[in-house]
Amino acid sequence: KFGPKEEPVTYAVIGDSHAATIRPAIEASGLMGDAAGTLFWYGSCPFLDGAEMEHQPSDCTAFKADVWAFLKDHPDLKTVILAGRLAKLVTGVIPENSGAHPEFFMDSQTITPSVAENARVFERAYTRTLARLESLGINVIILGSLPEPGFDVPRTMALARYNGFQPPQGVLRSKVAERAGRVDEMLSLIAGQHPGVRFIPIWQSFCNGEWCQIQKNGVPLYCDDDHLSLRAATTVVAPAIAAAVRAGR
Repeated sequence: KFGPKEEPVTYAVIGDSHAATIRPAIEASGLMGDAAGTLFWYGSCPFLDGAEMEHQPSDCTAFKADVWAFLKDHPDLKTVILAGRLAKLVTGVIPENSGAHPEFFMDSQTITPSVAENARVFERAYTRTLARLESLGINVIILGSLPEPGFDVPRTMALARYNGFQPPQGVLRSKVAERAGRVDEMLSLIAGQHPGVRFIPIWQSFCNGEWCQIQKNGVPLYCDDDHLSLRAATTVVAPAIAAAVRAGR
C-alpha cells in the first residue's frame, strides 16, 4: 500500500517489473490525487488475460488469477493503472540480446506461433483484459511504452567516466519511435474503443531532437538496461503524466 495510511485502497498499479519501477511516478504526478493505492507486479509476467509468453515464469498464471480474485473481492477499488514492458510481447525480442531468439506470445486462438501472430495475440489479450476490468466496474488508465537502452546504463556511464570517455549520448529517437511508438499506436487504438479507458503516452518525454536521454544532470535514468531509476520516475515520467492530466488526456 502507498499514499495516505488512513485511507482505504481505491486504485491499483498492475503489471510486470516495469510497472513496479514506474509506480513512484504515479504518486509524484498527482494522477490519483490523495487516494491510497496498491501495487501488484511479477517479473516477466504481463497482466494480460488469456495469453502467455513462450517462456514465462511458471507461476505467472497463478499470479494473474490472484490479482483478478483481489479485484473482484474489493469493489472499493475503482481504478486500475496498467503498465509494463509491452514491446517485448509485440516484437518477441529485447534490445539487450540484439533481437536474438524471438519469443512467441500465444492465446487459445493461436494456430501457428510467430512474430506476426504476437501482435494479433497482444491486441486480443489487451481487449479481453479491458473488457474484464470494465465488467467489474473498474476504470482503467494505460501508461505507454518507455525507451529501452539495451545496455546497462549506470555501469556504462561509470566505466566511461573511469576511462576518460564520454558516455553514450542516449538512444536514437528513431529506434525508440519504431519500437515503443508502434506499441503505443496499438494501445491508443485499443483504448479508443473503450470509453472508460485513458491512454497516457510517455516515451516522448525522454527525447529531444535526435536522442532519447539515458541520464539527467549526470544521474542515470535507468538502474540497468531497461528498468527506470527512481530519478527517471520522479523527474521525467511524473511530469509527463501530470502534463497529460492537465491536457485532459
